Amino acid sequence: MLEVEDLSSEVLSALTILSQSSFAVLRSGGELVDDKNERHWLSPVEFQGVLDAGSVVHPVTQEMVHDALQKVFPVFVVTADLVAEKAL
Repeated sequence: MLEVEDLSSEVLSALTILSQSSFAVLRSGGELVDDKNERHWLSPVEFQGVLDAGSVVHPVTQEMVHDALQKVFPVFVVTADLVAEKAL
């Protein structure tokens, strides 16, 4: 899932601004889809670990997932503050 040749610099810049700037509107992380097709949220730190090492500890079984690059994908969620502000 993460085995993409390259993302455009414009997309990477936009995602960085939207998720890491002082006015971030997105919370970043990842999702692991395990062998049972169950989805598990990964924190930004866990997701970065997949990018760095290619593996991650399964959140439920605590077993090492060595082929994580094929089972993890990025997720960006609108922050709760923005959702609450729109409701007003």
